[in-house]
Amino acid sequence: MSLPQLNSTSPNVKAATEEKVYDKYWMTRFLVRAPTPTEPVEIVAVFKPARDVTVGDVTYKELNPDAKEVKIRIEDLFVAAEEDPELTVVMSDLLAKLKSIGVDQGIFEVDNSSSSSGD
Repeated sequence: MSLPQLNSTSPNVKAATEEKVYDKYWMTRFLVRAPTPTEPVEIVAVFKPARDVTVGDVTYKELNPDAKEVKIRIEDLFVAAEEDPELTVVMSDLLAKLKSIGVDQGIFEVDNSSSSSGD
């Protein structure tokens, strides 16, 4: 699977015996806080500066351990989704996928109520 590259607008440079330029971001956490069905849903994505490192035929991300995290926050998902319908689609797709995985792992029951009979 190929994930999208998250290029930094201001690369983080770490002085060392060899200069290292961390010109990308790697998401380290994705948090959804939904305390109750009636309270605002908060989403926080946390990123660390990263760079591509290639050793032989393998490329991996190296995180800058000294850099501060960068956070993207959506304080109220329902309000944000009203302003950006694409956000509703993305979150619906994510929840549908999590439900599917939960069914596969025996956490959730299979929901047949939404299937149509085709008549």
